[in-house]
Amino acid sequence: MKVCDLENPKPGFPKRGRVFSSENATMTIFDSWDGKAINVDLTVFDRSSNFVGEDEGDPRDAPLFSGWKVKEAKNIPETAERIGNDPQENSWVEIPQNGLIFDYKGLPNSPPAYNDVIVRETFSMPKAGNIFSIDDIHESYLDDLSATITADEIAAMLFEANPNTFAFNSANEFMDTHDGFGVQEMIDLNLVFKDSAFQNKRVGYLLKQDFNCCGKIIMENNEVSRRLEPSQLPFSLDDSFIIELKKKH
Repeated sequence: MKVCDLENPKPGFPKRGRVFSSENATMTIFDSWDGKAINVDLTVFDRSSNFVGEDEGDPRDAPLFSGWKVKEAKNIPETAERIGNDPQENSWVEIPQNGLIFDYKGLPNSPPAYNDVIVRETFSMPKAGNIFSIDDIHESYLDDLSATITADEIAAMLFEANPNTFAFNSANEFMDTHDGFGVQEMIDLNLVFKDSAFQNKRVGYLLKQDFNCCGKIIMENNEVSRRLEPSQLPFSLDDSFIIELKKKH
């Protein structure tokens, strides 16, 4: 992978290039880096307790090993565009178990190649996005809130985004996979939404997505909407349920 953008996280701290970031981890490089390739070895350990209840043996997952060679990016795209139309543009599609994949190409296309150049995604605050309205919310939940609160403000209180990092391949393309349903910790959606909202697919949120490459926005304002269809009520994230996604570029 290749990195080029540097950022100053706090006054007095050296600038860092963000190599990758995920839901749980971030790796950065200080700006004193001389640009020579860096070999990175990563080992992830499961730190859960040795035993759970009456279980026998070790319930912890085996260590996960990974590695990268980090290089300085010399060439970066000006923009990016979506390639293909599967999934169909701006249409609700059920997210399969392995996620819903959208493909993109960096422009100008040739040459130079953008192979291994990092793309970072950022998201706006969640909004209701015409998926739900105040009428879908329990009165008992609204009683504890401001009388002027909007559906968009409620969405920002309930849902969250988990940005990821991608890399261009040798064809100047990268792949964005969407899965999951971002509910903030300790939120019980049953206490917020009426049963009719669940039954009519009116529980969900909209995010606006930008793609950034080396400090440059190469694509912006992609609208990513999610809504869920539970298998039963009351709803639980531990039960099986369907997530549908709609993306507009």
